[in-house]
Amino acid sequence: MMDAKSFLYSWCAKKGITPVYDIRATGPKHRQRFLCEVRVGTITYVGAGNSTTKKDAQMNASKDFVSYLIRSGEVDAEEIPEETRAAVKIEDDNKAGGSSNDQQQPQQPKPVFQVCIQSYYG
Repeated sequence: MMDAKSFLYSWCAKKGITPVYDIRATGPKHRQRFLCEVRVGTITYVGAGNSTTKKDAQMNASKDFVSYLIRSGEVDAEEIPEETRAAVKIEDDNKAGGSSNDQQQPQQPKPVFQVCIQSYYG
């Protein structure tokens, strides 16, 4: 079975481009996490993923990028691996719910500390 990272590499090979992964370690040594970004050719979208291992962070970034390819119409959802398809379906369901909220809320996002204070004081 082909995972998301393998699918992304094969899709890029067909286009004559190569995905570039950038991995950074964050957090203290005893609870280290890895943040991964994947960029592909001239596409401006940056896939992002994080995990406790570099391998899983790359896989999560690949899933994010494949999800973008489906949303943008670059790839048909039926072309992607089953494992990745399940993750993408969940994201698509969340996006559908979020898009109706976007129409109702034309306001600017608030800083995190302001949201915390408002939720604490009511």
